[in-house]
Amino acid sequence: MKLSVLGAKLTAIEVATHIGVDKSAYSKIEKGLRALTVDELQKMAQLFNMTTDQVINHDGKMPKEVIIEDKTAVEQMRLIQQLDEDDKQTIFKLIDKMLTNTSKKIDARIDSAMKDFNEYLKQWLKLLAGKKYLLPMHFVMDLRAN
Repeated sequence: MKLSVLGAKLTAIEVATHIGVDKSAYSKIEKGLRALTVDELQKMAQLFNMTTDQVINHDGKMPKEVIIEDKTAVEQMRLIQQLDEDDKQTIFKLIDKMLTNTSKKIDARIDSAMKDFNEYLKQWLKLLAGKKYLLPMHFVMDLRAN
């Protein structure tokens, strides 16, 4: 892989030194006569701030990073639809899981709030029962049962 393809402003010697090979070995790598070892590939990816996949599959055009959060819902769905079927299913499963967890959290918060409200109401009714306020008979009977 030629340095110019990676858009590098480094010399072949600098790259060779960084990945731990001599100039001759690096020249063979550039010409396709020698493959990179995994360690050399990782070092090259690090040097060019790329993933190993980007180095291996590089076609001269660096893809722009896609940040889905700053897109509209329609644009987000269009981007998701561009994924292959397995990736789409993975995304949808993650969304399903998150929505399920969110729903459970909301249900738990509602249950907790209802318990707090019921406890507050019982305390309030007990306080009122101790006073000489006129309460409906069923409230008084419920308070005596507790």
